[in-house]
Amino acid sequence: MLNIPNVFISYSWDDDLHKSWVVNLMNRLREEGVNAEIDRSITQQGTINLNRLMVEKVRDNDFIIVVLTENYKNRAESYQGGVGLETT
Repeated sequence: MLNIPNVFISYSWDDDLHKSWVVNLMNRLREEGVNAEIDRSITQQGTINLNRLMVEKVRDNDFIIVVLTENYKNRAESYQGGVGLETT
């Protein structure tokens, strides 16, 4: 039986071009048979506690892909937003 990996993509919401790039990455992974998710694909399904979501996704997935940018680095180092929560 084929084991399909579950992947969560962690990224900072730098700008629209960057967010679009991350969505494309998620879609390419899905085309290759990977169960890939980003926060936006989950939050569009309804009201959700983002802090809890981040903790659960980092804890429960097989792999975490970090799309590291300068903004992500800065947010992680200062523990800001979802990136800061994922860092802890």
